[in-house]
Amino acid sequence: MWSALLRTTVLSGALVPVAYTQISPPDFPPLPVPITSGYTQTDLDQLWQSVEQSGIPVVKANITRVLEPLANFSVGPEPPRFRPAYLQANTSSLKLPKGFLYGVSTSATQVEGVVKEGGRGPSSWDWVCHNVPSTCSGQTPDVVVNEYYLYKQDIQRVKAMGVNTFSFSFAWSRILPFGGKGSPVSEEGLQFYDNFVDELLKNGIEPVATLFHWDTPINLMSQGGFLNRSIVEDFNNYASIVFQRYGNKVKTWITFNEPLAYCAVYSTFPFDPSQKGGASAALTPFICAPNLIEAHATAVQTYRGLVSQGKIAKGKISIKHDGQKPLPFDPDSESDRQVADRVADFFLGIFSQPIHVDGNYPQTIEDSFPPSVLRRFTDEEKAIIIGSADFYAIDAYSIAVAKTAPGGLEACISDMNNINWPICQDTDAVAQHTRVNGWPIGASADPLAPLFDTTQHMRGFFKWLSEKYPSPGGLYITEFGFAEPFEASLTELYQITWDERRANYLLDYLNEVLLAIHEDKIDLRGVFVWTPVDNFEWGSATRQKFGLLHVNFSAPGLDRTYKISFFQVRDFFREHFSN
Repeated sequence: MWSALLRTTVLSGALVPVAYTQISPPDFPPLPVPITSGYTQTDLDQLWQSVEQSGIPVVKANITRVLEPLANFSVGPEPPRFRPAYLQANTSSLKLPKGFLYGVSTSATQVEGVVKEGGRGPSSWDWVCHNVPSTCSGQTPDVVVNEYYLYKQDIQRVKAMGVNTFSFSFAWSRILPFGGKGSPVSEEGLQFYDNFVDELLKNGIEPVATLFHWDTPINLMSQGGFLNRSIVEDFNNYASIVFQRYGNKVKTWITFNEPLAYCAVYSTFPFDPSQKGGASAALTPFICAPNLIEAHATAVQTYRGLVSQGKIAKGKISIKHDGQKPLPFDPDSESDRQVADRVADFFLGIFSQPIHVDGNYPQTIEDSFPPSVLRRFTDEEKAIIIGSADFYAIDAYSIAVAKTAPGGLEACISDMNNINWPICQDTDAVAQHTRVNGWPIGASADPLAPLFDTTQHMRGFFKWLSEKYPSPGGLYITEFGFAEPFEASLTELYQITWDERRANYLLDYLNEVLLAIHEDKIDLRGVFVWTPVDNFEWGSATRQKFGLLHVNFSAPGLDRTYKISFFQVRDFFREHFSN
């Protein structure tokens, strides 16, 4: 994907951005006029009018009050164990280390719903899904799984799984409806998260909180979002409010979720209207990246300052990376091995090296883009960026394959007009998911999710990560999961709940975690399954299923039903957890 985003051209011997061409059609609904003062209810209504200008109104769920935990709660009849015992024989005696965090992960936009109540302002995804319905498969985040009102019952269900942590995200615009530092604070929004965090703690589950999971307040998106460096101050203000409110209850923090994926969308329709000043669509990820890194580091500095002042309890904080180190298509090919390294630099190193190593980008990136394209950090900025993560966190679902682009590596590197420059990876889908022997890298997930079951390769990836980006706080797998193939097309509940490929993936993955800890001596301290319930999977909306519980989106109560994967993961933790 990134090779297509990073193309540039040479004019007069200098690297310059391709002239920006507006991707949006002329009649594309405009973003709202930014609101920078006043911040009245009329102003907020104006933002919501921009969301609904296409004629698709925001809708409400059928349930509009918080439901209490279920009386006489039970997970129901136990399913049969279908996994042969010999497959786990090599890990049956192994235990997860004391203090190990194991839980599930969600995000605000994907589960909360109730978008236009409680003083919440619209986010970029509210605006996009209402104004460009095809982007979100004709659906919106208006209701999704209605976690806002059903959170107590879902926490009850998660508790039955035996987890000790729950990773969630705050919705920035639910707390600051206008996003910026001048925005009024929504006490009702804060109260919702007060109740949510307290419910987790009451059930013996440790909250792990993410400040930002892709839902930029639309009022800030209208000002360029993370293409505008002023958002660093806005994000720090938001982070400070959240830290001070929850810093004595939340001990593990994440600033940003998957920064690579987030910055990439700025170059694509329909997010491109946020581009300002004639920016090149291809280069917007490189405008976003340094601003996001600076915002992360500034927020971490604020967090640590509040701790040192005794205003909040000491905890730990990091950023959730995305990306991977792929396997070479041909292990004996030096060219393919180099391309695998380049993929790792562009997909992981662009954020990991500045934060976890030395404040610089990988050399391959700096050789490709001058400071006029990708802003370098000053010594003063590096002072707060380096070490601005107490542990290494990554969303690691699967591993892909790296094959040299057609024409050869050297020819590609030297030709900035090459469609595969600067990574110089063959981006054909077959090339990315098969090896030189012709076999695929693993079993495929749902076609809407470009993932494969590559659990047999995860230990190697964990080892590489721990050596490339060692952290005194250890390694956390903050998301891993699997989209059961064609689950959305199934109509019978008995078919849906037998999600065998997902269950196998999760158990294989968790067994690899055990072996990584005990045999490879990797300091791996936590894992989080994506995700407890089927939810709103961005562009695929509810057509893509990752949940351990099925959600009937056609039922008025959005009824939940356990899948077999829930029980398999529950039993794994029962067997391997050390009290």
